Amino acid sequence: MKKLLPSLFAITLIVVIFSGCKPLLPLDKDQFELGDTVQVKVGETVYENEDLWIRLDRIIHDDRCCLVCDCVIPGGVKGEFSIGFGDSTITGIFQTDSMSWIPIRLPGGDIFADYYNLVVIDVQPGRSTPTTVIPQKDYVISFVLEGGMSVDKPNIYIYPTKKTRMTVSLDLPEGGKVTESIPEYPKKWKNIRVKPDGTINRKFDYLFYEADLPGDWQKEEGWCVARKDLEFFFMLNLRDYGFNKKEIADFIEWWIPRLKDKPYYKIYPQHTAKINEIVPLKINKKVDSLLRLFYFIEGSDYKWHMKEPLVPEFKRDGFVVTEWGVSLID
Repeated sequence: MKKLLPSLFAITLIVVIFSGCKPLLPLDKDQFELGDTVQVKVGETVYENEDLWIRLDRIIHDDRCCLVCDCVIPGGVKGEFSIGFGDSTITGIFQTDSMSWIPIRLPGGDIFADYYNLVVIDVQPGRSTPTTVIPQKDYVISFVLEGGMSVDKPNIYIYPTKKTRMTVSLDLPEGGKVTESIPEYPKKWKNIRVKPDGTINRKFDYLFYEADLPGDWQKEEGWCVARKDLEFFFMLNLRDYGFNKKEIADFIEWWIPRLKDKPYYKIYPQHTAKINEIVPLKINKKVDSLLRLFYFIEGSDYKWHMKEPLVPEFKRDGFVVTEWGVSLID
């Protein structure tokens, strides 16, 4: 027994030393859900699930107006988060007076990707005087992690009634960013020359872009379609929404070869009004008929029974603009 005690003491000492050098991971790795308001201190890590974690690394600077000051410019807080998923870690910078959200694309391939927005909603404590310096350890950041989407290959087709110069832009009131574009956005979307047949600058048939978008997109209504029936489904569905033969052919050519990994696909349509809330399309000419449609598409191993949406009527009159895009959900 006397010989056993020193051994037990040595083992305990090793455990204490190593526990002190490397903090143990929290037992609860499901500490919050998407949409929850989460508070975190500098150096603290919180888990959305066992793979996805968020750590507030530091406050870079704080030039907020003090609580008793009368400031013309309110200033803001700039800080740095680390976001980890599996073996990958990314760094995100926020600044409350200009970009209080951080777009996050987690690894998942070129097409399939999980996309989130980390939105900072509050920073405490406030600065009590103009000279107040708040220690790093005292900062508490409140944030919300929201689900978003990456929309791939939206094509914007433009058909004025006569040859016209115009400028096209995308507004992002809820955050997000354009990640790819042809021609270059926004520079080469300005003062473009468009013919009635849709030709842009004598070179392009449409404006192409990809974007990371936040937003509350609907997933209550849609269709579940067998892989072998996808081409026929999209031909009819796009026609019913109001797209023409050229626009439908472009969609089929691009997307059908890319929908081949699952026996079934759940398809959730996002129509004009919903898209306009998240990413308004601005054209400095009066548009008579606007049709926008994004499909959220999710592969499935099984046939699902889904509530089917009503397809609204669309008439192509006057100056027509149409747009289709897809978000593939892994």
